[in-house]
Amino acid sequence: MATNSLNNVSARRNQFIAAWREHAPEATFDGSTLAQFEAETLEPFNVSLLMEAAKAVMSGLIMDRDQAHAAMNRKLVMVAKAVRGHFAFGEDSKMYRAMGYVPLSERQSGLTQKVKNTIATIPPTASAA
Repeated sequence: MATNSLNNVSARRNQFIAAWREHAPEATFDGSTLAQFEAETLEPFNVSLLMEAAKAVMSGLIMDRDQAHAAMNRKLVMVAKAVRGHFAFGEDSKMYRAMGYVPLSERQSGLTQKVKNTIATIPPTASAA
């Protein structure tokens, strides 16, 4: 056997059971009957089933977390809007700035004036003849 990957080991187990059942069903090897061997080698399959169940739980928890983050984000936006619209605070308050927003008095207009790019022409040089 070249490698001991999980699939190879499981396939080898099945091969051992088939050979044992076919050629010596009543024999005892290494102190185990065929039924005992089958029972003793089920542990990896049971662990795999537990892992699949854990993956399903984890997937559900990830979805719950993502939905909770989305709900929290909506709540943050609503609180920020409430601060902006509040008479005592508003868009130009320390509270608004502390929440991570740019106060109204610190905003730039966004107007930019583009500089015209003029290409300087080089006059042709007189050739010395």
